[in-house]
Amino acid sequence: MITEFQIFEKNWKPKNIPNWFFLVLRLPTGTFDDTKRKDVLSSLMNMELIQLKGISDHYHISKSWFDIRDILLIMKGSDVMKLNDIEPIEYFNTDSFCKNNFKFWRRITQNSPNFSVYKNQDVAFSSAIRQIFQDLHYTNVKINKKGGLDFRITYDKNGVIKYIKESQYVLSDKVSHLYHAGMLNVNTLNDFTNVMLEILKDYTKDYPRTKNYSYDAEFWKKIENYINNELTFKELKKILDRSFQYLSKVYENEGEWYNNSKSLRIPRGSILYFKQVGKRVDAYSSLGLEPEEIQKIVKNYGLDHIYQIKTVDNHMEMMEILKNEYTN
Repeated sequence: MITEFQIFEKNWKPKNIPNWFFLVLRLPTGTFDDTKRKDVLSSLMNMELIQLKGISDHYHISKSWFDIRDILLIMKGSDVMKLNDIEPIEYFNTDSFCKNNFKFWRRITQNSPNFSVYKNQDVAFSSAIRQIFQDLHYTNVKINKKGGLDFRITYDKNGVIKYIKESQYVLSDKVSHLYHAGMLNVNTLNDFTNVMLEILKDYTKDYPRTKNYSYDAEFWKKIENYINNELTFKELKKILDRSFQYLSKVYENEGEWYNNSKSLRIPRGSILYFKQVGKRVDAYSSLGLEPEEIQKIVKNYGLDHIYQIKTVDNHMEMMEILKNEYTN
């Protein structure tokens, strides 16, 4: 029988260099996006994508994004590795997520900096940390009568999970303040657990929920007493680890590799797929490009001298091609 402690087991393992890397690009349209559009096409012409921080080793990225975007770039894995300093994001490896003050974690949860948009990797730090806390109640769930998982029932004997979830905004801001003050040095889950243990105990003393929630004072007093007097490093570490494991299941299909450089260099001879349908929804999404527009783009930027140019009619056709020809 599955127990609540076996629901989210680690299944991380080191990755090999994939046969292919994938990147879906949005081609901005409209008057206000003209400069960004030229930036994207000029970057393709120069075979260098400025400020791009992530590419995928899984063709499912097309399923997630190519339905509303215009261009899919496919690159040979070995060639990309020769030209760039990239490393795989190790889903289910909590220590890796904590490394360098959550560098990888911030990438997959906040998607920043974006290509040609953000220049600062530190944006929304507090939001990235808060995501660790906000789904905690899904990570330790009870087994229902039929033997399945009942996400309505959280296994939280001592109330610590509920306390962290209810205090998520303040707690994440406290971690963020340490980071921006240059006082945070987290590289492992052990580091993060020590930081959170101290923050939690200070918070229960400085801002006890028994004062703010007097109508439920006895309930919160019991939890705060437990946090101050009985909560162990081991117990808190397990709680935090479960959250990373649960959220890894959410993001693992992205198959992202992190680019440690300021730009990503594209190997010559890579494959560019354009989606041709001819109807855009608005300036921020697309159902394809007119064939004449594709020809104009390719000619004006000389892309046919750099890439293998191909077209598809829709993202479903693209998915079939990827499954048959570009699996890793």
